[in-house]
Amino acid sequence: MHRALRILEIVEAVCAHLPPYSSPSARSTLYSVALVCRFFSGPALDVLWSTQYSLVNILSCMPAGLWEMVRFENRKPSMRAQRAIKLGDWTRFNLYARRVRALVITDNGSEADICSPIFKMLSLSNTSQETLFPKLRMLHWQTVQRHWLSYAPLFLSSSLESISLVTVITSYAHLALLAVVPALCPLLTRVEICTSGRLGHLAKSVMLSKLKHVNHLSIEGILESDLAHLAQLPSLTSLSVKQPSDSIDKFEFVAHQATPFTSLQELTLDHDSIPFVVGLLGMKHGWSLRRLSYTTRNAPLAADTAKVFAVLKAKCNHSSLTHIRYSISRTNVLPDPNDGVIEQDTLRPLFAFRSLREVVLHPGSGFDLDDSDIDALARAWPQLYMLHLHGSGFRCPASRVTLRGLHSLSKHCHSLVDLKISLDASVVFCQDDTGIDVATSKAPLQKLSVEDSIITEAAPVVAYLLRIFPSIRLVTTMARQFVLPQREFQQQCRMYDLWHQVHRMLAQIQRHSPHPTESSIQG
Repeated sequence: MHRALRILEIVEAVCAHLPPYSSPSARSTLYSVALVCRFFSGPALDVLWSTQYSLVNILSCMPAGLWEMVRFENRKPSMRAQRAIKLGDWTRFNLYARRVRALVITDNGSEADICSPIFKMLSLSNTSQETLFPKLRMLHWQTVQRHWLSYAPLFLSSSLESISLVTVITSYAHLALLAVVPALCPLLTRVEICTSGRLGHLAKSVMLSKLKHVNHLSIEGILESDLAHLAQLPSLTSLSVKQPSDSIDKFEFVAHQATPFTSLQELTLDHDSIPFVVGLLGMKHGWSLRRLSYTTRNAPLAADTAKVFAVLKAKCNHSSLTHIRYSISRTNVLPDPNDGVIEQDTLRPLFAFRSLREVVLHPGSGFDLDDSDIDALARAWPQLYMLHLHGSGFRCPASRVTLRGLHSLSKHCHSLVDLKISLDASVVFCQDDTGIDVATSKAPLQKLSVEDSIITEAAPVVAYLLRIFPSIRLVTTMARQFVLPQREFQQQCRMYDLWHQVHRMLAQIQRHSPHPTESSIQG
């Protein structure tokens, strides 16, 4: 054996490049390596056992006859005990439990694969009262059975760095348990909390008040007192809030804090109201956000969207923001098109953020932009690699953006690889107007989604696209999601077919000529 393979760090790196859940062949390879080579055995087993999506594998290491698999109708087979656990039954369990780094516990209905009495048996026979997985770093706990949470201490290792709790809180014993989680797991840096039940809100507040060193926090439902505590954490760099309490509207706690959220770089607001989004962003001057993502419950008026963009420009560092995403959670409740469509005046405040690399905007009612607006956008965001300007899918005015608008993006956004935009491709301008030499153009765009864009002929569009985007390989389209009059429906079907023809022609050209020449485009 090569002497380099006698170095443990190299062997561990080799095994780590075969993720255990990437494919059955990878698991088979690791298993074979663990069997035939003693020096590789330890690192290979570490990788094989590192992530477990159930307790079934580790329980199966215990002596035969201890467990049985019971089959039920319309659900996965479930494991249950046949006898009590003896002290000697733990030997192989403990051998492999030390290798587990990530564990998922769930009672997801028909997908559950263990019976609840197993937790009680494990707890009663665990005489050492220590955690079952001493080197566990990540725990995902998602249960709806109320009594399961009482057994969570079996898995609360002092080495835990990440925990996700999605559960039902119905007793003060559960509250007491959540209160001690930060003390039992002092290394926690990533926390997700989603609790329901009559004590759900109180449970979250109790646990949040004990967190001191968390970096990433995701929470569903939050009170103003919780937000006040989080604002003081110097370690918090990523915050995700879903469905905050309706009582949070004035952010009065800010008056008592000189510099709230000093380290926050990523902010995600999910299923929130526009007043909450505006209020939270407006509470502080000089946000150093890198990523902002927010989802509103319903499609807002254009005036409400303008408020968000305006406060973002006024309160956020213009050089720090690189990613912004905005969408709505319910597309079936839309404002009047005249009130919800986004125009350039609404979008303009975002032009101040020159470092934007990813912009995904889905306002519900679509956009009303023209080529000059797209040109201004392209000049403002030269570092873009992803731009998605979603149409409504239901109703919106016909796009005034033409192929010239795409030319502006090709000319100014030299890193753009993924574009979604509705356009009017019914007129194809003279290719000489592009001012682009197909042999030297380096625009990297590979994926173009045109939604329900207008088109009358495929071949000229293909030629134009290849001239400005030589690397383009995928064009996708969609149909509007509502009933159309017969004539309009037939027109839409024709345009849908033409865009599919554009995609097929591009694929054929790229397959035979990865670097298109003038003759291949014209052909």
